[in-house]
Amino acid sequence: MNIVVADAAPIIFLAKLDQLALLRAVFPGPTLLPEVVQQELEQDTIPPEEQHRLRAFIGTCRVEPVPRPLFPSRALSVADRSVLTLAAKQKQAVVLSDDALVRRIAQAEGLAVSGTLGILIRARRAGLLSHSKAVHYLNDLIARHRFRISVELYQEALRQLAST
Repeated sequence: MNIVVADAAPIIFLAKLDQLALLRAVFPGPTLLPEVVQQELEQDTIPPEEQHRLRAFIGTCRVEPVPRPLFPSRALSVADRSVLTLAAKQKQAVVLSDDALVRRIAQAEGLAVSGTLGILIRARRAGLLSHSKAVHYLNDLIARHRFRISVELYQEALRQLAST
């Protein structure tokens, strides 16, 4: 059973889709949140409906302080560094992040990675989402929720969603 150490973006995107349950279905192990990520998820700027979903989700997570994040870099936020630091302390952790740099560093540290697209693809492969529903969620993320991916990544995601 893998421990998921989550950054804010994938959780926020899944909350926008009202699909946070997919994270638990795909990764049934514990989900850890650095305190700084919890704070990002509780911002007042998040719409009330999403705040409710996020608070309920946070209540099922283990929130951990990360007093001295490792991985010093000007390109990484404190939250990114905290996610990497917390994940590095776990055995068999999965870093849940949509940030390309965070994912590259995590992989270089021998950690597994996933993100919002990975959750949708894994959920589709597990039979938790139909092909049409998974594609709908992907398109909804892009069209309505400012989910930014390259054309190549979009095409690869469509291919993977269709191949299951």
